[in-house]
Amino acid sequence: MTIVNMLRIIGVNLPDGKLLSIQQIVVTAIQIIALGFHVYGLIDLWPKPAEICKSIIIYLLGTQSIIRGVSRFTRNDEKAMREMHEIIDNFYIKNERNEKFREKLSSNVKLFRRIIILYIAICSISYNLPVISGLTLSIMTREFVLPVPMKLPYIDSTTIYGFLLCQTVIAMVSNILFLIMVAGDTVILYFTLQTITRVELLNLKFQLLGEDLIKVQNMRKIIAKSNRNFNSSISIRTKQVCKYISTSTNDIDFIVLKAMQNYVDEQFINLIIEYTVYNDYVSRILSFREMITFTTLYLNYVGIGLSLVTIRVSTISFGVAACIIFTLQVFMHCFECTLVTIQNEKLLTNVQEFPWYKLSHPQKKIFLQFLCICQNTNSFSLPIFGDVNMELFTDIMQAAYSFLMYVIQFVNIK
Repeated sequence: MTIVNMLRIIGVNLPDGKLLSIQQIVVTAIQIIALGFHVYGLIDLWPKPAEICKSIIIYLLGTQSIIRGVSRFTRNDEKAMREMHEIIDNFYIKNERNEKFREKLSSNVKLFRRIIILYIAICSISYNLPVISGLTLSIMTREFVLPVPMKLPYIDSTTIYGFLLCQTVIAMVSNILFLIMVAGDTVILYFTLQTITRVELLNLKFQLLGEDLIKVQNMRKIIAKSNRNFNSSISIRTKQVCKYISTSTNDIDFIVLKAMQNYVDEQFINLIIEYTVYNDYVSRILSFREMITFTTLYLNYVGIGLSLVTIRVSTISFGVAACIIFTLQVFMHCFECTLVTIQNEKLLTNVQEFPWYKLSHPQKKIFLQFLCICQNTNSFSLPIFGDVNMELFTDIMQAAYSFLMYVIQFVNIK
């Protein structure tokens, strides 16, 4: 395999028999540097097979998986959780500095949002750099840097430029939608941080009941003897918390009462507060993000289809490639929906012992949606495979799917 063919495989298309121009040298250098950083990252992660696999998956899947990986990593980062605990302990419980706590939380969220948007913008530009540079070099050098397909009739220069222009426009639109999706992820992350904060505050407030009533472990016995005594002896701070909870829905008072009587534990309190916080806007955010995600996916498939027209493919035709892309997309969509359904069914089974089964079906659906975001419930159980991590399983499948797309896009058989 010649150097020219190797460069074509990684996305740098050079005219046969031509010397490297300054622009081509710059593009090649940028891609070699990027590849070098990726290899350096793999060496730095050695010997951590899971991290190496995750890095390769992110590298193969491109911008979309980087977004998902960043948002997923930030939601489940234990260090961030410990820092949040320290913030709550330092600024709310010990010193009662509510304003300082809110300012610190707000500034951290703003800084994190800016870092993510800048990072994804850089990744998006670098991910589509070969397409944009290919169009620029074609216009400047008046050369066909992409070979004409063998199985298609002759295409003149205007048509070639049209295909390249369409591909570049699609890449730019896709990047814009990617940034919109990052903004959606940032909104979800912001509400997630706020929810974690409120959950921790509520837990700490309930722990403070020991100062006003009795120890937490004896609370159930007292409640069972007399609800009136409990209601009359409860502290003002706890009454304010219950009042805050009851502002979200009409049925929440009954749920709080049941929690006080029978389920005074951390898990149920978390469920209550998360339901009240997310009941109003989680469904809208998730539906909007799903629409943006699928729009960008289909735009990328159209771009791949256009690139297939301008790449020499001797083994398969454009129609067959389009059918393969569509079939794989349907398969991945059905597979992902199946996993989500299995996960939701398991979550629904786990919460049947709580009063949530008395809620309406839309409320259950919203409840399960934000549970998938807030709680660390990314694993499910299958009779055949046993305990399987949902994120790792879907990432592997998507990596295989993306790798096949790269093979279809960059293969160049003479």
